[in-house]
Amino acid sequence: MDGVTFLDHTIFPGEVDNNAPRVSDASFNVDGFYKTNPGFMLNDQDRVIRPTGYYAAAGELVTLTFPNNIINQGVKVRVGAHLGDLEVTWTQFSRFPRIYTTYNVTSTSLTVANPFGGAIYIILPDGSDFGSVACQISGAVKAPYYSNKPGFERSLADYKADLANNYVKWVDWESSKFITTFPAPAATTVENPNDVITLWDQTFDSFNIAFGRPLDRFRAEYILIDCQNNYAGTAAPAANPMPIEVTGNNLFNATPTMVPINVINGDAFMTGVGSTLGTTHFVILHEMGHLHNAPTLHEEHETIVNLPAVAVYNQSIWKKHGRCLDIFYSTTVKF
Repeated sequence: MDGVTFLDHTIFPGEVDNNAPRVSDASFNVDGFYKTNPGFMLNDQDRVIRPTGYYAAAGELVTLTFPNNIINQGVKVRVGAHLGDLEVTWTQFSRFPRIYTTYNVTSTSLTVANPFGGAIYIILPDGSDFGSVACQISGAVKAPYYSNKPGFERSLADYKADLANNYVKWVDWESSKFITTFPAPAATTVENPNDVITLWDQTFDSFNIAFGRPLDRFRAEYILIDCQNNYAGTAAPAANPMPIEVTGNNLFNATPTMVPINVINGDAFMTGVGSTLGTTHFVILHEMGHLHNAPTLHEEHETIVNLPAVAVYNQSIWKKHGRCLDIFYSTTVKF
């Protein structure tokens, strides 16, 4: 596959900058622990996605080196964040239907590629208990990746430097509760990713509280921006990652009103004033309710899923913007 590219990659997911250097024997660690909770089920919980902070240019070979303890254990490498197959539910396309490649980790040295290019991820199966997995990588481009996940932090300074380099068109942000992949131009409108991440962390805390589950999540919930929803007939599928559609020239504009960063942008988010790019926030919370699979009475499956949103808006989003329910009722409800 060395040197093989599809011309479509220049449109989506976009080209790597001509001046971008390739790393040689760069080191990184990923969290090798992933075990689900037998007391409840989340959609797509059979595996978990770990960002690496590196990007493969279209048609170029990238070599990764792994420790012996993850060989032939069901671990995979995926090149490309956008894993949906559009042909499953669509007959018209805004991008090539399949733009990712996947490789089984069957030896300590693995060479990967993708004719479209893409960010590189490690995929762990349920039951993984490998500790901190030390890896090396050569031939890739260092991408903007920020993480405040305990034990697997990536510094804000390094992230900002990589974002300013503008080598690739996508960023990854990660915490222990939230992960997102979205276009780099939109990321330039956020001074500190923690401002956004904190609200999404609080969002998923509210889900677990509402559904009576531990605050320590066994995985982060994942919002992924795509140029076409992977599932026809729904605004946002109850999936991990959850693909959110942003179309046309808006995709690579430096806009502060794109999902998921629009939660910090006041009236543009709360009232719809201005251009909001991506699915409406309450729809995301509704589908996240489905994803969490709460015990539900017959014929209440479209109702119960909305309950966490009440806590999210009152305790997190609205409070951020000075509009919690206490304020709402004190100023608008008359008895």
